[in-house]
Amino acid sequence: MSLNTNAPTAAFTAGETTTVTGKLNEMRTAFAGLQASWDTYTPVLQAATTNPTVTYTTQDGQYLRIGNTIMGTALIVLNAVTSAGSGTLWVTMPVATTTLGQYGAVGGCHIWYSGSGAGNFYAGTTRFNSATNRFVLGLTGVTNAAAATSTPQALSGGTIISVNFTYPVA
Repeated sequence: MSLNTNAPTAAFTAGETTTVTGKLNEMRTAFAGLQASWDTYTPVLQAATTNPTVTYTTQDGQYLRIGNTIMGTALIVLNAVTSAGSGTLWVTMPVATTTLGQYGAVGGCHIWYSGSGAGNFYAGTTRFNSATNRFVLGLTGVTNAAAATSTPQALSGGTIISVNFTYPVA
């Protein structure tokens, strides 16, 4: 559910009589969205060249739309990796947008790798790729500043990817 900031606004005419009950009903309607629950979506891990073949332990995404703004989180936990794929890692978005420029920053991301080199943790910036309508995981201290299927480490079962985001939509 979303807060509707595009709802019609009240118009008053000189000499108009109104009631407290009527105004309370208008206010109740306008603020109903503030109590709305977040919508869910299923984030999917993809890659620029060849998508990885994985099974998931967790694919949990939630978001809230307030007017023309989307905010939310995505959590992906890999169970097993059959094929790492190739290219820069992407995470799907809950609502597509064309209002951001190429690689505009929209939030933060964290990747915790397990398996070989277990316990390596990377943080960075979630960026928007307007060509694909997907999140790019830009990591601090990583060559080319983006996580790839084998950079900074190979994907493996137990890898955790966490993304948070806020971005505009039309």
